[in-house]
Amino acid sequence: MDFKHTFMFWSPIVKTGSDKAKYNQTRDVEEIKQVIKQTDNVDLVVVTNKQYLECINELRKVALTRTDAIKSPIMRFLQIEEKLKAHLQRESKIR
Repeated sequence: MDFKHTFMFWSPIVKTGSDKAKYNQTRDVEEIKQVIKQTDNVDLVVVTNKQYLECINELRKVALTRTDAIKSPIMRFLQIEEKLKAHLQRESKIR
């Protein structure tokens, strides 16, 4: 079976400064992405800020539907967290 590698950079918070700012994380990430493309011919997928939150929320939905003990640590954490939310909501309705 052939697999395609996808290299990704995920970060919940990447700040954008002004164009003249010494520190501008958005610009820096874009420059890193371009260097990786030039040196390794790899298209780095960048998932930050709002897109990061949207993706995490999608993972939460998947985790909530699973009943097995997921092996991925982050998915297992999200699964436990989502099950806890559902449990607490049911508990609050009973009282």
